[in-house]
Amino acid sequence: MKRRVLGLMGAFLLLPAVAFAVPVAITWEWTLDDPDVTTFRYQLDGEDPDGWTVVDASHTSYTAENMDGTKSYTLYLQQSYDGEHFSASATSTSEPLETEEPVPAEPVVEQAPTVAETPVSAEAETAPAPVAEEPAAEASVPSESEPVAVAEPASEPVATPVAPQPAAKAPKNRAPFRFGFGVYGSADKVLDEDSYPVLDFHHSWFPELGGEIKLENILAGKHVGIGLDLRGAWVPTPEGKWKDVFDHLDELNNAMYGSAALELDLNFGKTLLTLGAGGFGAYNLDDWTYGVLGSAGIGYHFTKHLYMGVDGQYRYYLDNTEKAQTLSGSASMLLTF
Repeated sequence: MKRRVLGLMGAFLLLPAVAFAVPVAITWEWTLDDPDVTTFRYQLDGEDPDGWTVVDASHTSYTAENMDGTKSYTLYLQQSYDGEHFSASATSTSEPLETEEPVPAEPVVEQAPTVAETPVSAEAETAPAPVAEEPAAEASVPSESEPVAVAEPASEPVATPVAPQPAAKAPKNRAPFRFGFGVYGSADKVLDEDSYPVLDFHHSWFPELGGEIKLENILAGKHVGIGLDLRGAWVPTPEGKWKDVFDHLDELNNAMYGSAALELDLNFGKTLLTLGAGGFGAYNLDDWTYGVLGSAGIGYHFTKHLYMGVDGQYRYYLDNTEKAQTLSGSASMLLTF
């Protein structure tokens, strides 16, 4: 009897045990069906703007560790062609563990053995009464009719594959438009020393310090666009030698420079190659000059709002009798939107 009671208590104690949370790992997978997609981002159980995890297109799965196996979880996935504009979310929900509750064993009620009554003869009255044999103790092995609680292994949660939605905000047939402004610095070299002074610069090279406005992909295709670059700068040069400039800061020759160039924008993800052509002008309060220019440059969008680039320019001065020519190299840092 004690063994049966203990077995029955064990069956009922198993019920709360299977109700506890089971730590599991859940994996979501998706496919890259568009070679122009460069970026994915995903988030578990929500679409918080600050809660996304951003990965490049080589990552096509995500595994969440130590999750509660009795609950379901939803993964939100988005894709992008440029890493800035993302599609609507595709979702996939995992299924919780399928646990089979054990069925408690039915209690067994022991009954006392019954003895059939038989008439007793006179002769039998003097005979010793037969001793009823006690029934043998039953083994504690359950019979076929008794239910047995079997703990089956729990299956892992199933996460269906995620199908990314198309990036509607950044169509793959158009490079993104960007507006940027910031500062640049340049050093200009006169190719033929016999052709200067240019606006009384009196030196074979001179600096430019100024501001820049850049419009990328005003008209654009998938990787090629037309942009515009505008620059304005201060051009200081000393009367004497450059090594003595700090001794004669009050004797600087100052000129203002401006240029405008149409650019061919070649887009490769966050990298931008530019080829430009346009015109320029300079004025030093006494005289002015102008000409045409050609440029080539390369830049990189480090973040959504930070662009840095370098470029070189060739300038041909049209009004100078000696037809002065200069080469310049510049570096830019722009805020983009």
